[in-house]
Amino acid sequence: MESKIRFKSLCKKLFPVFQAAFLLFCFSACNYEGETTIINSASTVPKEENLNFESRSVPYIEDSYSKVSSIFMRFYEENDYLPYVGVKYWLSWCGITVNSLTYSNGEYILLAETQGKTISLVINHKNNTIYCPSWEVFNDSDKDLSFAEGTKFIEITKMFSGQKAITFDLGKYGFKIYAGIEDVYVPFCVMNQLFTCNVLRRQLLYNGKKVYHYTDGELYFDFVDSPWYSDVHNRPQKLVDISYNMLCMTHDYLYGQPGYYGFADDGNGYAKEDVVALADKLPFDEMLMQYDPETRNLLKSKSYVDYIKGLKRLVAYTYGDCHASANWTKVSSNGYVYLTLGNSEIRSAIRSVENSGKKQFRDRKDAELHKAREGAGLEDYGYLKDEKELELIDNGKTLVIRFDSFSIYKAGWDEYYKNPSREPDPAELPSDTIGLLYKAFYNIKKDSNEESGDFKDVSTVLFDVSCNGGGLIDCLRWILSYLSKTANLTYDDVHTGAKYNEYSYSDLNLDGEVDTAYYVNFIGLNFAVLCSHCSFSAANSFACFAKERGAKILGERSGGGSCVVSQAVTADGFPFNFSGNMRFCNETFEKTVENGAVPDKELSYSDFYDNDSLNAALKEVFGKDYPQ
Repeated sequence: MESKIRFKSLCKKLFPVFQAAFLLFCFSACNYEGETTIINSASTVPKEENLNFESRSVPYIEDSYSKVSSIFMRFYEENDYLPYVGVKYWLSWCGITVNSLTYSNGEYILLAETQGKTISLVINHKNNTIYCPSWEVFNDSDKDLSFAEGTKFIEITKMFSGQKAITFDLGKYGFKIYAGIEDVYVPFCVMNQLFTCNVLRRQLLYNGKKVYHYTDGELYFDFVDSPWYSDVHNRPQKLVDISYNMLCMTHDYLYGQPGYYGFADDGNGYAKEDVVALADKLPFDEMLMQYDPETRNLLKSKSYVDYIKGLKRLVAYTYGDCHASANWTKVSSNGYVYLTLGNSEIRSAIRSVENSGKKQFRDRKDAELHKAREGAGLEDYGYLKDEKELELIDNGKTLVIRFDSFSIYKAGWDEYYKNPSREPDPAELPSDTIGLLYKAFYNIKKDSNEESGDFKDVSTVLFDVSCNGGGLIDCLRWILSYLSKTANLTYDDVHTGAKYNEYSYSDLNLDGEVDTAYYVNFIGLNFAVLCSHCSFSAANSFACFAKERGAKILGERSGGGSCVVSQAVTADGFPFNFSGNMRFCNETFEKTVENGAVPDKELSYSDFYDNDSLNAALKEVFGKDYPQ
């Protein structure tokens, strides 16, 4: 039950007394260890800017109804649609250590620590801005990977340059920041987006009564029990404006600009680069007005039927890059009925925009590829046969390695690393992508050294990622480390200008320590990648980075997916994913990998899985380097 403390009228009467007492306390009080400090100077003591607020303890439902706690919010000017939280309070809630909060002339300066790094924010309640000189620290959540104490699987070193400070101008989007005595107050929807989604990778849904932790699998049966959703054809106008303004802010500051929009599609699932470049220069509202007014009208509608259709259209068509998604809008997912407000009219509206953007091309091509692969005897019921993951062709001179995702079976590696060994037998390892790659090259090395066995004559390795929709970046890091000693990934942030050079070292011989000398260094071994439009995200990056390192590309241009997937929540409680502001680029940062790896030899789908056609293509692209 919500506990409400209404005290604004009393505060108006007693505030001068409180203020005087507070000033006296500030001059004489000691600062105890561990407490956040407010500068004790009469000229820098903050005041409550607006006493017309109500404090509430709002129930927080985390994962299940058996785990309920509270979040403390303020509601200013009797506006129930826009709750506020203290910045210091909320950063602490997100697990960030706040060391100090000082105030001077309208500005709060906050110093904190996260991931072992010192960070600062300057919150100006007069200008309604949040200034961050080093946003890349908040934005960078990648960590070294280990599976057991005392072992290390991947070690990551990053260097970035060109970064500039970022100022979030809340006033531009109609949001006010309020000064307080011990904290400074910012709309919950803003703090939720910037820090809960961005730092914790957690989506919190506020429905006007409670806060729910969205986990992509729960059923909150009372989510719809809110006056916000009581009439699906009559969204409150204040909520319409707040929600749309928050979408604008999220796009303008956090969207990664991957290089694709549905309205810029060239008719083949790739984007017209000139149209994308022009659209990227525009703020969200102007972009929609110029290129996609239908989505704009839906998002600003007073009908939840149109509005939720608009959210689906935003991710499926406007962004449309297949990283943007609102999975709960799948009409077949009965578990997400609470987010479609239990309304069949809404689900019907969603269905009308379900298949659009890049997805419509991927779905069609995916069906054609699987049909061709099944015809070649490589898969059953849409799944690759285990015995076809490694296949020798051309009399054992070429090894084809097929994998449909970049996977890491954590439980299996946890078990293995309890007692790791140097260069273990592949049978000891988990059956995931890393285990498969290790097995392939283990067999090549072993048989080559012994000059006997099925793999002794392998001179070419063809990675088949034609049906690979992506997966874990740590898996990509390990594979690139395995093939080239270090996984050098390059990406940028279009909003801060930061350019990242990331170097990853991995445990390549699987003994529990990262290696800087041991890697697959087969002089004279040819590498090629078979990819398609369905080679997406990590598979697309793999193809692009492999080509930069000298590998040959066969098949069809890979399908893009250049950004990390970020999380978002609308101000009225609906979660979605989008391409965030860490975007994979080529080594010179001149272009993103969104437009894919262009093939050195194009193949029709009928040739993708035909061994004679693959042999002929490999001989053509490698020429005299391919053994006859």
